[in-house]
Amino acid sequence: MTDFIIKYKWLIIVICFTAGISFGLLIPFSKTDPEIRNYVPEKMVSRIETSKIEEEFGVQDMVMIIFNDSDILTPENLQRIRDIDRGVSKLSGVSSRISLFTVKNIKSTDGMMVVDPLLKRVPDDMSGMVKLKEDIIKSRFARDIVISSDFRSAAITATINSSVVENKILSEIDSVIAAHPGTARILTGGLPYIRQHIMKDVRKDAIILVPLALLIMLLILKATLGSWKSVFMPLTVVILSSAICMGMIPLLGWKLSIISLLIPVILVGVANKYGIYLTSRYE
Repeated sequence: MTDFIIKYKWLIIVICFTAGISFGLLIPFSKTDPEIRNYVPEKMVSRIETSKIEEEFGVQDMVMIIFNDSDILTPENLQRIRDIDRGVSKLSGVSSRISLFTVKNIKSTDGMMVVDPLLKRVPDDMSGMVKLKEDIIKSRFARDIVISSDFRSAAITATINSSVVENKILSEIDSVIAAHPGTARILTGGLPYIRQHIMKDVRKDAIILVPLALLIMLLILKATLGSWKSVFMPLTVVILSSAICMGMIPLLGWKLSIISLLIPVILVGVANKYGIYLTSRYE
């Protein structure tokens, strides 16, 4: 085997470089898998039961819009929540929503059940705000569901459907929020937003982590081995092996995930260690 490698060393080197470059050119065609459930084993009981529920009732993804301020019950904050709530309700991709302005106040009057909106209009005086706080504290449908007990946070929960592309509906929700500025801090969340961030972060992390790992490896090899010739051999092996492994992902029809980003980093760590041993023995 040794004689064969020595005899055809240049052919083997050309094949390795050709394979590394060819597979490396496939890396930009990789797709990212943003679905959280794919990180959970298919045979896990909770995933099986969730799939059964979704088959029966359909998939429903929820988006949350959180408003946070020192006092959320001010005329300005309430009017902003109302405007954003109305704007979100008009989007075709939103099936339903729950907010301070959709919660009902259920009470008994003269032996009859009366259902009224908890908040019919935004109070414009202090007595109206005090009355609203009392109603919220008494309502088990509002307190700690659409508004916190300390009156510092409020939420709009919207259920989105599949009639509109997910990225489009999220963009429309962000546009509605941007169209109504205010002092309260707004946070958005939910699985759709998590999937959107995964799509962005996986590629961004790949662009940052892999070159950074190679740079650190280059500095360590240079400090350890000294000559650039000794640095070039293990570094080339890492770059070629990383390119081949990452290029195989789109070739095999797989998708990039948070976990698959560890492949080139692990290769850098392993090859760095063995590269030092091999080069030291060669010298």
